[in-house]
Amino acid sequence: MPMLDKPRKLDHSEGMAPRKKPATKTRVVSRLKRSSSRQKVMKPSSCATLQPVHAGWISPHLLLLQLPTPLITPVGIPGVLCSLDVPKTSGVWFAAEVGGMALGLVVFKDGVEEDDLPVYTLYIECSEPLTLVVPSYRQNTQDMTFLFRLQKGLGVRQQLQIGKWLGRVLLDARTDHCDKSRIIAFFEQFQLFSLVEPHALQDPQQPFAMVVAQAHVVDNRWLFIAGWMRDPLGQFVSAEAVTLPGLRFALKDGFFRFPCPEKERENFANAAITAPEGVEGFVVVAPIPEEAENRLNNKALLRLCRVKVMLKGGVSLLLTAKETVPDIYRLRSMILESVPARWLKGPLMQKAMMPLLCHLQQHIARRPKVKDIHVFGVQNPAPEISVIVPLYHNYDFIQLQSVLFASDPVFKSQAELIYVLDAPEDVENVQTQLDAYEKLYGLPSKLVMMKENSGYATACNTGAKYARAEALVFLNSDCYPVAAGWLETLYRMHHARKNTGVTGVKLLFEDDTIQHAGIYFARNEEKQILGAHCYEGLPADHPPACESREILAVTGACFMISRTMFREVGGFSTEYIIGDFEDIDLCLKAQHHGGSNWYAAEVTMRHFQRQSMPHHGRYGGAAWRYNVALHMRRWGAFLQTQLQEKDAHGKASVTAKSPARRKKRVTQAA
Repeated sequence: MPMLDKPRKLDHSEGMAPRKKPATKTRVVSRLKRSSSRQKVMKPSSCATLQPVHAGWISPHLLLLQLPTPLITPVGIPGVLCSLDVPKTSGVWFAAEVGGMALGLVVFKDGVEEDDLPVYTLYIECSEPLTLVVPSYRQNTQDMTFLFRLQKGLGVRQQLQIGKWLGRVLLDARTDHCDKSRIIAFFEQFQLFSLVEPHALQDPQQPFAMVVAQAHVVDNRWLFIAGWMRDPLGQFVSAEAVTLPGLRFALKDGFFRFPCPEKERENFANAAITAPEGVEGFVVVAPIPEEAENRLNNKALLRLCRVKVMLKGGVSLLLTAKETVPDIYRLRSMILESVPARWLKGPLMQKAMMPLLCHLQQHIARRPKVKDIHVFGVQNPAPEISVIVPLYHNYDFIQLQSVLFASDPVFKSQAELIYVLDAPEDVENVQTQLDAYEKLYGLPSKLVMMKENSGYATACNTGAKYARAEALVFLNSDCYPVAAGWLETLYRMHHARKNTGVTGVKLLFEDDTIQHAGIYFARNEEKQILGAHCYEGLPADHPPACESREILAVTGACFMISRTMFREVGGFSTEYIIGDFEDIDLCLKAQHHGGSNWYAAEVTMRHFQRQSMPHHGRYGGAAWRYNVALHMRRWGAFLQTQLQEKDAHGKASVTAKSPARRKKRVTQAA
């Protein structure tokens, strides 16, 4: 039955039923009595009593009712609810029919006390009074059983209609004394079950087609929409977001289109492109206006978002996406996958994707981090060096590291070993290994277990918080020394000069060729200034690689930094996504804080590069392009100055390619 959009004015005279209407209303009475003939006709002297399951409190000011429709047919009739126990009277409007039951909402301007157990008489036009035994507010405050039971009988359109109606009633009826927190809680519970019916325009015979593949509200501040469209006649004019209950805001500034050839259709999940010719992808990234954010301040209202598209000639379309509630990491992946990596550049990256992803990364960084800490063996009471090793799904080298560390007298006497497990699902496996290695080799260690996979930067920052020494060494789990004494040498070289920032080491591939001897910077084919490893692929004894020197940056596979400097620069940046840039970013921050970074040629490690990266299944070109854009925004101007100074000395720059496409090659550092 269609729903009336707006409640009518009600007569609030206590104990008095509204006057009956002539003619047509009389026929309603007879139909009502006939429809309820199987039940007993109710009289004021013997009112029917409804069980408490048909009523539930939303807040002290709001009562939700659900009654059999034969008792109040037709739906849409207003009524008056009077309390027999306490002097409270209010209007009620039954606005929807669901599975033979009518849904009504009662709004009390004066709230119900927690200790009240009112029994109400419901007077409805053209019917006899009904007695309702309503559960007390105290008993029902935290009980959503009534709401869950209600949801089972709702269809998609009915849920949408009821949600829209309730939103309008609540917004119109709330007063300064209303319990807004309870109203918000109710909406969040209600609309988690209220699905918006997906709608798209995909007819290949029509001159315009459009699909909203996904729509998300990020941290109640950003709206993200992605999909595809076909508009060969240029009919598209503008778009706006429509959220419950009737909030609208334009999407003009954040609407970006990009080419979408057929071979890239897989980037749009669940978007069945029936006519790929002329198809363009689009994304919308828009900050949610303060009005929409503060109106009930309820993200559940914003999450049910539709897109209203305006076309030339005054035609409008209302499109919706299939509702999904992904976890925050899946949401990040879905956003990254929404645009092919080759088009993630220019205004689309700078004005849309980067602000959104930076905000999302900061939101991830604010989540609780540490779940538990496990200690194996007797810890060094006063370590001079803290060695921090982040772990993520690759544990093949833990035993090798343990053997080498245990056989190094300086390591055992002066260092503490801290593992940070960034994959909590593997805790039993890692605990078993560390416990066994402590017993076998006498190597104490500490395991910091993260609550969830938070990324390299967060894991390292967390390990530093639990470190006790002033000197911090960050070491990859797939990196190990080629000889004993490496830690003592690294410590000595780091403290040989004042104001040292970061000190890195020489890294070798498994075939004993050079992987890293410091990092230099050069422009790539897209004019971006990126870092690359000096002397990569040359023999380990290549003379220039055997000389220690001051340098702008070193790799994060193994380096030392003081706790003081680490704190001053704010640790590793958490805004990069599983990236290759956290280490370079840290080095450049240390240099800007007055520290000098050094490459220590005397310390040699072997590094099996990117052993854990394959376990990050969704890391790819889109994440890398975002990291590059963020890196350039932060350090592009500074690195440009460095290249100009280098060119002034007559040295040529060397092209650095994307890590995703870079092949093993022999290069000479500029």
